[in-house]
Amino acid sequence: VGKQMTSTNLCCCDATVLFFAVLLATFRFGAAAKLSTAAAEQAENHMASVAVYHPHRLRHFPLFPRALGISTNEITHFLLLHKPHSFEPLKVLQHGKAILQLNTTELDKTESYFVDAWKWHEASACPKAPIVVLGTSITGGRGADEPTGQEEQIAGTADLSSVYNVGQSWGHHFVDILNRHLMLHRLESVRNVSIFYKSGTFPSFFSMCTNSVLPPDTRIVLLEAPTWMITQAGIKEQLARIANAVRRVAPNAVIVFVEWPALEDVSESAMAPNLVAMDAAASELKIDTVRVYHALRAVASHCTHSDYDVPFSNLSKETPGRLKWLYRHFPCYHELYANRAKDMVHPNPWGHQLLGALVARHVARALVNASMASMSQAAANTPTVLHQVDTSSSTAPSDSHFELCYLSAPDLPLIAAASHGTWKLVDEGHQGVEKLGYLSTQKGDVLVLDILRDFPRNHTGNSCGLLTVTLSYLLSTSIPDQGAFNLTCDGCRCKELSVPLQDLFNPFPVVETNANAHYTFRGVNISITAQTRFVAYYSNTSTCTLSVSHVPSGWPLPNFQHTPLLQARSRIRIDGLFIEPMQQSSVLWYTHHQRHSKTAKFLRAVNSSGCRI
Repeated sequence: VGKQMTSTNLCCCDATVLFFAVLLATFRFGAAAKLSTAAAEQAENHMASVAVYHPHRLRHFPLFPRALGISTNEITHFLLLHKPHSFEPLKVLQHGKAILQLNTTELDKTESYFVDAWKWHEASACPKAPIVVLGTSITGGRGADEPTGQEEQIAGTADLSSVYNVGQSWGHHFVDILNRHLMLHRLESVRNVSIFYKSGTFPSFFSMCTNSVLPPDTRIVLLEAPTWMITQAGIKEQLARIANAVRRVAPNAVIVFVEWPALEDVSESAMAPNLVAMDAAASELKIDTVRVYHALRAVASHCTHSDYDVPFSNLSKETPGRLKWLYRHFPCYHELYANRAKDMVHPNPWGHQLLGALVARHVARALVNASMASMSQAAANTPTVLHQVDTSSSTAPSDSHFELCYLSAPDLPLIAAASHGTWKLVDEGHQGVEKLGYLSTQKGDVLVLDILRDFPRNHTGNSCGLLTVTLSYLLSTSIPDQGAFNLTCDGCRCKELSVPLQDLFNPFPVVETNANAHYTFRGVNISITAQTRFVAYYSNTSTCTLSVSHVPSGWPLPNFQHTPLLQARSRIRIDGLFIEPMQQSSVLWYTHHQRHSKTAKFLRAVNSSGCRI
């Protein structure tokens, strides 16, 4: 009783008041109009369809809604990396006919609703609760800074910038267009939006230290998940990690995967396997998806079957051969990719706007349709006791679950006296984006990290325990002298976490940082912050250190090419560290479903030693 009332509690109170208001309004309307039994049944069936949740049956949601006399000159506010930003509302760019011809059926194909209906009902009842956007360089606005003037594009004088511009990004478009939808349907606009992005990393990056970006009362999480960064086999594991982390911190939040496909994935006659794998994972995890792929395929259909005119790249006899090739293989929709489609990953300003509009349409449909449902029907789809979220608690590690977050290299628990070699703190970022890490340029260098340095006191005294340790490092194909490193633990025992394609996803103890050595990345220009995860077992000890030893690249590991790199130079970069207790669900999964794996054998040995896990 003495605790501060939370946002969720306030939402529940508002929902109760709204419930009785709806009942009173329905009673008055029924008394005045004397609805027939048939009409009442029809209304009941209508409300039931909302509860079962078929949003396509209700109302029309255009891609770019018009203001219809409603003022849209309000300044757009949102938090970017915890800092408040304000922007003028964005204007709708001129699109070609192929995009403007997208019909309702084609737009609906981009949206999959797998989330439990009661979560959308709760999100609609809490308009002041946070909406959080998590993503990679696309969310950071990569490609959005290119000029949008038609003459500049046609003349070829455009500065095709790769500078990050969040003010022109899909996240800003999402907020503007979502509020326009909500205003048109007489709903409260959103004002509590936070955007976080991490350039050059896997989507699962935000499964680490999730409580630092998600408030407990978050109502909607939009996760931009570029599938080109992970293989088909690893998609489910990556997405499950972030989904589980979000639900642990914000259990009532709706999660929406936002798919922006690589250009080459859209060219397939059938849906690319990695996109199919993402849809399957989303369905199993009960997560909504916004699938831009279907919109781009529809654009191609309109382009090849109509007199499509290109507003910002008119074709002529002087049209370069590459542009003709693009129109032949990627009809029209290549116009939505950065640097005139030389960047086949990031959207340009038109692509950012389309992405933001599709996501806004998905969220608006769900919120509007949920708000139309009767509160009594919504309650039937809601658990008897809703999660009561306490936002007054500290973000410090708790007794039941804690996270030790060293996501920036300067914060690493470095033991300087035990480390030796050429290690130095560097910033290898560009275009205004920091990429901090400890760089070693000589084989034989050793970096030592103290895993237990910041342990909560109640855990330090435990006789034994299991930890999941995640180490972040630079993985690159574009840096030819990338080396490898070997991981060893002192004062505790460390073991690999067995997963499919072990040497790619959780390499241990030798970690290869030259991405050219693996067939998955061969021929792809990438420099990303990758992670490897392993389990650490401590017992009757107050020390547990991790040593990172710089070794030559080209070790004969499974799935790696057997061509030792004999160059004199070698470099590795360590970027961050994340530590948490091993989840009981992970222990059960290994001991029951992966019982023959090395991890399962290790866990059984720990259990037989007397440590209860």
